[in-house]
Amino acid sequence: MDSDNTQQGNPKRTGAYQRLVTGDGLRRSRFHTYQGQLLDPGAFAYLPHCVSSVLLLKLFGYRQHVPWLGFRVVRRLQTLIRPDFRILEFGSGMSSLFFASRCEQLVSIEADQGWYETMRAEFAKRGLTNIDYRLRAVGEYARLDDFPDASFDFVLVDGARRDEAALTAVRKCRPGGWILLDNSDVSWPEHQNARATVLAAASKTPGSTEIYNDLYPFGLQACESVLLQTSN
Repeated sequence: MDSDNTQQGNPKRTGAYQRLVTGDGLRRSRFHTYQGQLLDPGAFAYLPHCVSSVLLLKLFGYRQHVPWLGFRVVRRLQTLIRPDFRILEFGSGMSSLFFASRCEQLVSIEADQGWYETMRAEFAKRGLTNIDYRLRAVGEYARLDDFPDASFDFVLVDGARRDEAALTAVRKCRPGGWILLDNSDVSWPEHQNARATVLAAASKTPGSTEIYNDLYPFGLQACESVLLQTSN
């Protein structure tokens, strides 16, 4: 056999194969989470939505106004979030538009200045007045000293410094409130420490912790997220 056609003989081919099948080389396939969990049939039902969002972004530069979260967890949030909710969000984006249209107040924290300016212009264009949008240096990302503890009904932990953001989320979320940790399957210590922090705060009531292995928009790959209700 020609050595150029073997994985050992052609590193470039191996790299291309890994990108095609795994997406980032860190999972078994695009349809496995980082922890090796294969998506269930319910997740595959959203494959057409996933592919269309990727094609629209890659071919036409159009980002659909849907949260960059798992499709099924977004459906869950549509029934969970109430108009009187106060929401804290670490990591802004299309999720900010989703939350702001459904809640009383959104406090959104962003560490990337370019993305901050993009989203700030988007908020202004839409006339959204219930968003307290904050640009923070990475070292200050998780600080929220001007809000007392138990101020929020729902907290999204995403973006930078997830371990520190998770600690803030637990403090700032009211008893019986909700916390969503995105990308909870990533094996990096920052993510796993965040996962341990939020799970430790979960209510012991059966069904209070929900694990979603989902496809996401804008990228053909699976990820896990944890949604939980905090203890009273």
